[in-house]
Amino acid sequence: HLGSLDAADGEQIHVDVARQFPGVAPTAVEVNPGSAVFFDGLVVHGSRANTSPVSRQAISFSYVY
Repeated sequence: HLGSLDAADGEQIHVDVARQFPGVAPTAVEVNPGSAVFFDGLVVHGSRANTSPVSRQAISFSYVY
């Protein structure tokens, strides 16, 4: 992680995806309010700052075998 390139980035972090994963283009996934997204924890992910007056909710589950 590097320092944020944009003050609008949520947690003020930035991953140089082009350098870390050459030849792989990021894919934006837009969801409607009230929707959920499920993915593996190894997926490089992030979001912009929440500009709504409602808190963003998150929950994380881990399965170790």
